[in-house]
Amino acid sequence: MCRRLVERGVPRHKLRFLPTGVHLATYDVPADHAFWARHGLVDRWTAVYTGSLGRVNHLDYLVDAAEHLSPDEGITLVVIGEGSERERLI
Repeated sequence: MCRRLVERGVPRHKLRFLPTGVHLATYDVPADHAFWARHGLVDRWTAVYTGSLGRVNHLDYLVDAAEHLSPDEGITLVVIGEGSERERLI
């Protein structure tokens, strides 16, 4: 990202790159198999959304995607979060 700004004339000394995200090793913990079993997620491909469930998050696409999933496909969509749209989305 800094390279592009420098190419456009921004002096390099005025830039500092701060990557977003997390250090994944921090969260490299053993799976909680009891949790997976308790929620019927063993041997299933699981997609997870965690975050705010507000209007500005435009999560209708999750509902649309879930409606296209067949139980036979072995795919589960897990939504974790709170917000003004929670009741409508769930």
